[in-house]
Amino acid sequence: MKLVHILFVKKKSNLNSFTTVFEISLNTKYKNLFLLGNIFRQFLLGSFEGLVINEKRFYVSHTNSLYKDFYLVNEFSLLEEVLEPFYDVWTVFDNLRFKEKFSLSKRYYARLLTYGSGEINSKDIIVPSNLSLLENKSLFTLITDSLCIDVILQILSKNGSPFNGVERVNYILENSNSGNINYNKLYLDISTRYFLSPMEALFECFRKTNLALSKM
Repeated sequence: MKLVHILFVKKKSNLNSFTTVFEISLNTKYKNLFLLGNIFRQFLLGSFEGLVINEKRFYVSHTNSLYKDFYLVNEFSLLEEVLEPFYDVWTVFDNLRFKEKFSLSKRYYARLLTYGSGEINSKDIIVPSNLSLLENKSLFTLITDSLCIDVILQILSKNGSPFNGVERVNYILENSNSGNINYNKLYLDISTRYFLSPMEALFECFRKTNLALSKM
């Protein structure tokens, strides 16, 4: 795919999201701009991958017991040693997002093991060396030293907007002339969540859809 240029037409951001409008000028080889815009939109909303927690297992053990045995608990368990309702803790884990430094696998495992009382944050999670957490947030608070929690997380690569950070994609088509050269312009409006920039999403889109575009 031969791009003439990419311009930032409009940028907007707030605490939780980013929005950027790109002007993409292509050579006249790509005559079906409607199809091109549709390929970009479908990829960003449906095929672009993101890393999320697919499965989590919480094991707890009371440190003052004679035998330090761990037993499995679920989101409806009542744990007096945890300040927050355990269902809320479960939901916080669901909202964690990760980023690959380089792609090695479609599946990863991470672990969180608590020692003592106090606030437990996402930075306390032990992740594989090629993964990073996209933000540090409070997970839960242990109010006593009498409970130890061991959390095993399965992290998978999943397709689609709920997982990859892309919230909205719209596009507008425009044809224009400059001297003897015809330029086809595609305006791409991309909104993303705080952990993914529209530029990152656009570059990944170009990289992954290059094969499809080369057949147009």
